[in-house]
Amino acid sequence: MSSLVPYAMVTGTVATLVQLYIIQLGGTVIDVGLTTTLGTAVSIPSVLFWGAISDRVKRRPLIVVSFASTAALLLLFLLTRSVFGVALVYALYCFVSSAPTTPINLLILGTSTRARWASSYARYQLLATVGNTLGLLISSILAVFVPLVFLVILLSGCSFVATGLAAKLIFEPVPPQDADLQGPESTLPTGRGLSPKAGVGGILEILRADFTGHVGVLYSSLLVFYVGTGLTLVVFVPFLHAHGISNSEIFGVSTVNLIVMGASFWYFGGRLRRESFVRNATFCMILRAVTYAALAPAAYLLTGWEFYLAALILTSVATGLVASPLYTITTGMVYESLGTGGRGASLGIYSAVTGACIMLGEFAAGYISFYSGYFVTLIIAGACFGVSALIISKLRSTPLARG
Repeated sequence: MSSLVPYAMVTGTVATLVQLYIIQLGGTVIDVGLTTTLGTAVSIPSVLFWGAISDRVKRRPLIVVSFASTAALLLLFLLTRSVFGVALVYALYCFVSSAPTTPINLLILGTSTRARWASSYARYQLLATVGNTLGLLISSILAVFVPLVFLVILLSGCSFVATGLAAKLIFEPVPPQDADLQGPESTLPTGRGLSPKAGVGGILEILRADFTGHVGVLYSSLLVFYVGTGLTLVVFVPFLHAHGISNSEIFGVSTVNLIVMGASFWYFGGRLRRESFVRNATFCMILRAVTYAALAPAAYLLTGWEFYLAALILTSVATGLVASPLYTITTGMVYESLGTGGRGASLGIYSAVTGACIMLGEFAAGYISFYSGYFVTLIIAGACFGVSALIISKLRSTPLARG
């Protein structure tokens, strides 16, 4: 897992870097939205592809090759000076960088007992958050002294370091001998119909399977949640830039958010209990809704450092404090919903479906922000999180709430 730290320095920084670079090249929030939409659109078939591959090959070589390929691809940013070129390179990056996600999740599923899935995921996210924070912190300092595009040299080097560490440290461990891993006695949904078929058929299968039951309610909530997430992914950087926040300060906001997130993963990782998952997820989504929606009046009423501080505090709550328990809880619930076979492809399908929702939010965010303003986009995002909270609260009387 140590190799995740330098690799996370890359993944936590590239999205912000690309958005700032597009704006520097004269692009608008629509260009930012379309670029991120293209990246997500590429990620959807890629997670299906890599998910299926993960069920057929060993995890270690797949992770190592993807880390090395990411390092090489990042250098292509040095060769482009147009918004279109940046979008194409970013799309290639999204395809390759999505490869390690499913193998890493499978390592968690295969080497941890079911009771420790959530805490193991939290530890994985903590390491990733440490890497994200380091990448953004270093970028926020270097952005004062060097052109944005040259930051990719640093990121490419980090990915090469991650490649070496992964080749040396990652191994194929023997799964734990734990009867509870399969959970035959569990009253939770068994994932009937979630054993996937390739391509569109597999996606339709997962949408049909038990969609009126517990899994359907869970996935409905998460789909709405990820539409809201897509809106915030596009609007955040241009919104701050439009209100006079410098590139270095924008990196600084993201850095503080991740420091808060890392502390939150460390604190909540071993304290979350399955019997409280639904209650805690509902509370986190409501808090996320309120804080993102509050950014709109903050920008209207405040200026200068007052606005910067308000944005820092609100986003630290929404994407730092709240995100860690929320993602840990929902990922634990998704793990519970999987069947016992074809988990790699099932996770790939889940990532593809949520990716489609993120893409919808990203595509809409650019146009809504350009024609109606950032305020409207932020309020809509808050509303999505609120609706998601309402839906997931309906799981209170189900086995997913009782643990």
